[in-house]
Amino acid sequence: MEYDPPLFEGTTAQERLINNATSFFVMGFVLFTLASSIVHGFGKSPVHLLFGISVLVFALCLRKLMKWWNIGDLDPKFKWVIIAHAASLSLLCVVANIYIWATPSCSVC
Repeated sequence: MEYDPPLFEGTTAQERLINNATSFFVMGFVLFTLASSIVHGFGKSPVHLLFGISVLVFALCLRKLMKWWNIGDLDPKFKWVIIAHAASLSLLCVVANIYIWATPSCSVC
């Protein structure tokens, strides 16, 4: 008879703390980017709004993945997919903020 270890082992308090801290940081950055895109989108360019919408959709997908992970519906290999998704979302927020907050440079103005 073969020993079959459980698919999802219990998480430690340290892992939960890291997960929650990372989640709050990323979601805070997403909310800041979304708010910036809304404020600047109505005044300057609708492209800012599109950046905000894309960040929001990306964040909602990540949130759904994290929910499935916490429930235990995902294979443990998806942990790296979630980490890569969070890193990609953070980079998307950085790019969006750089684009939103950049001063327009017009050589013909």
